[in-house]
Amino acid sequence: MTSNLNVSDIQPILMRLLRFCSKVLFVISIIVFLVSTNVRWASSTLTSYNLLFEITKVESSSQISKDQLLRGAQQIIDYVHTQTEPLAVIIEVEGIDQQVYSEREILHMKDVKDLFHKTYKAQEFSGGYLLLFSLALLYWRKAKALKTIATLSAIGASLAISFILLIGLSSLLLSFQEVFNIFHYISFDNDLWILSPDTYLVRMYPYNFWLNATFLIAISTLLEGILILFISRFKPKRSN
Repeated sequence: MTSNLNVSDIQPILMRLLRFCSKVLFVISIIVFLVSTNVRWASSTLTSYNLLFEITKVESSSQISKDQLLRGAQQIIDYVHTQTEPLAVIIEVEGIDQQVYSEREILHMKDVKDLFHKTYKAQEFSGGYLLLFSLALLYWRKAKALKTIATLSAIGASLAISFILLIGLSSLLLSFQEVFNIFHYISFDNDLWILSPDTYLVRMYPYNFWLNATFLIAISTLLEGILILFISRFKPKRSN
C-alpha cells in the first residue's frame, strides 16, 4: 500500500511547526533579554559599580580609595566597550600613577571582555527578535496579536522568575562560591580566573562584590518579570 503526500498536505504541518517554534523563541527571548539587559546595565555604568563598591565596602577591604576604585572601574568600562587592547588599569598607588594589573589579570580580563560581548549580542538579538515578532504578529493578526503577545510575555516572565529562583536555590544548596566556580568553569576554557587574593583585580573586585552584583541582577530581573506579569493581565477585550 502506498500513499502520496502532496505539498498541500505538508504545508499546514510546516506552518503549525513554524508558528510553534517562533512562539517558543519569543518566550526564550524574554528570558535572555531580561537577564542580558541587566548584566549590560550592571557592567556598563559607573553608578552600578559605585553602588556595589559601597555595599561591599571595597574601599575598606582593599585599602584603595573610592576615587581610585571608580577611576579603575571607568577604565574597565571603556576597555570593554572599545577595541582597545591590552587593558591598562592605572590608579594612584602611594602617590604615583601605576599600571596595577599583572599579565595574568590582563589576559583574564580579555576573556571577560569577550564574554560581555557575547552577552551584549544575545541582548541585541533577543531584543530584535521580540520587536520583529511583535510587529509581524500585529501586521498579520491585528487586534488578536496583543492577546498573544501578552500571553507569551507572561510565560517568558514566569520562566525568567523561575530561572532566577532556581539559581538562588542552587546557591543556597551548593553555596554561592560553588555556583560561582561552576560558572567560571563553563564560561572560560582556561584557569586564568584563578587569582591570588593579593592581586589588584581580586582586591578591587572581591568575591562579595560578585555576590552582590549577582543579587542586584537577580532582583532587577525578578522585578521586571513581575512587572511584565502584571501588565500582561490587562489583555484587550474582544470587540463585539
